[in-house]
Amino acid sequence: MCIRDRYAKSVKNYLQALRIAEEIKDPIITAECQSNLGMAFTNQKEYPSAIVYLQRARKTYQNLGDKRGESRSLMGLGTAYFNYGNLDTAQAYYDRSMALFVETGDELGIAQALHNSAEALLLKGESERALAKLEQALEIRTASNETYGIALTLFNMAKACAAIGENKRAEALFDSSEAVVNQLGTNYLLAEFYLA
Repeated sequence: MCIRDRYAKSVKNYLQALRIAEEIKDPIITAECQSNLGMAFTNQKEYPSAIVYLQRARKTYQNLGDKRGESRSLMGLGTAYFNYGNLDTAQAYYDRSMALFVETGDELGIAQALHNSAEALLLKGESERALAKLEQALEIRTASNETYGIALTLFNMAKACAAIGENKRAEALFDSSEAVVNQLGTNYLLAEFYLA
């Protein structure tokens, strides 16, 4: 079974679970199903559907007072809009999710929101602003010892430095990223970074 078929199957299963959750009036399961549907549709590149379900999840979480769930939905919306090519909207959702991550004290959520926002800035050509956000994300990820996140952030910092002409720093950051990946023993990540 290919990945696309698995996402299609997960959509079918989540839709069925969502119907049941709505029938029994369970808002927590409803929100989780809506959120998971949004992410599954994002993975299938069906962004309008993803956005609909992630907006529903955000609203359901908001009604529940679940700020963590709401922040994850906002992050998912940012990712759907990012992949859909709407970088300004994506960045706005990443920034909104970061505000909730700060409010809930979710350090890794903050780092991810900073990183995702920086990626949108990089694509918009705002490399210096992106670099500042990536430096903040790196600080958090280093303190949390989130190795994969460290490698990816170093890689994107190198891209930002190269874009603003800081070539020696860019090269050092690429080397650091590669060293972290080699430490993990997952060299395929380098290929993944270069293809992204």
